[in-house]
Amino acid sequence: MVKDSSASLKKWWFERHPFLALIIFLIVIYAFADFVLGIFLIPSDNAGFRSIHSYYHHGLLSNKKATATWGPIAYPFFTNSLGMRDTGIVHIPLTTRNKRILLLGDSHTEAVGIYAEDSFYGLIKKAGKQQGIEILNGAVVSYSPKIHYLKAAYYLEKLRLDVDEIWVFLDLSDLQNEIAYEAFVPRDENIFINAKDKLFRFLKKNSFTVNRIEFIRDSRNYARFTAVMSEFDQQRGNEYRNNTIALYRVFFRDFNDKELLQNPEFHGVGQWYYDSSFIQ
Repeated sequence: MVKDSSASLKKWWFERHPFLALIIFLIVIYAFADFVLGIFLIPSDNAGFRSIHSYYHHGLLSNKKATATWGPIAYPFFTNSLGMRDTGIVHIPLTTRNKRILLLGDSHTEAVGIYAEDSFYGLIKKAGKQQGIEILNGAVVSYSPKIHYLKAAYYLEKLRLDVDEIWVFLDLSDLQNEIAYEAFVPRDENIFINAKDKLFRFLKKNSFTVNRIEFIRDSRNYARFTAVMSEFDQQRGNEYRNNTIALYRVFFRDFNDKELLQNPEFHGVGQWYYDSSFIQ
């Protein structure tokens, strides 16, 4: 009589390694419970479409649909396949026969707090479509001339995106942003680092354990940064202030001048424009 070798092998393995088998069983049960808890207990992340970037400091994740917040304002937010704000989740080919214009700017051009269709980008896009002109919005909160250059170089030289014109929109806050990004050094993307980042984002979004660990770490970092920024935005409501500081903590991650960070005048970079004492 011939015995079933595979069945014998399985029996032998469990009999010889009962402790290891128990550990594997408990890990599977824990992982299942962890993800189930994540479904019900992980709060929605209104900034989950934003991400740091190795080459142009920070940007937006591709193909995202979210409800964004800016202070007390909640509004729909979509990104296209290129990781740019759009009126919906759409695929943007790298090559085109149409004329294509790339917009670069910061929060005003990204259009924080309003529907994309109602922003000046949305209006330009609608008008351009009627004339066969494509409009892409590469703007993101707190960009500066340095980041404009790096992002344009990334899309044009590395992704080989077809672009006929680039329109750059500057404002008074660019001076502060440019100082904040002085120490930033662009790095080429790494396939292993990208895979690790994607895995981490997945776990943070779905694993209750990872989410809570990151929440504790983020809360501590937020508290330290808030202490440094104690004089920042004193006149604004807590909801707006908390929202803004959460973004600022990412933007100033390479900036180590705490004395300047604590100076309200550093954050009121546009106040000189409205100060009558400068008018001769």
